[in-house]
Amino acid sequence: MWLDRSIAQGSSGALLTAGSVYDRSSGVPADPVKTAAYFRLFVDRADADDEQRRWLDSFNAKLSEDQRAEAARLVTSYSPRPTPLTLKALSGLCAAKALVEAKR
Repeated sequence: MWLDRSIAQGSSGALLTAGSVYDRSSGVPADPVKTAAYFRLFVDRADADDEQRRWLDSFNAKLSEDQRAEAARLVTSYSPRPTPLTLKALSGLCAAKALVEAKR
């Protein structure tokens, strides 16, 4: 599935999207464990704001202890696996940012 491939890349946008899709997207069965896990990964890796952090705390409070434990296992076992193409694109982006900074 395209979503799994996107999650594997490790981008914060993909993790946020995955959390949203598993929470309330039509055509995809709701999965509160994946919602909590992917949103946690997003919050931990991105510049999440206070509202996003509060939402996650509120969402986690509604989960059972078993669901929270399973979400924590998903977070702990998560390891991004960007493709060679992604790595090349990111290195180009970093080089471009460095060039802009050097010109300031």
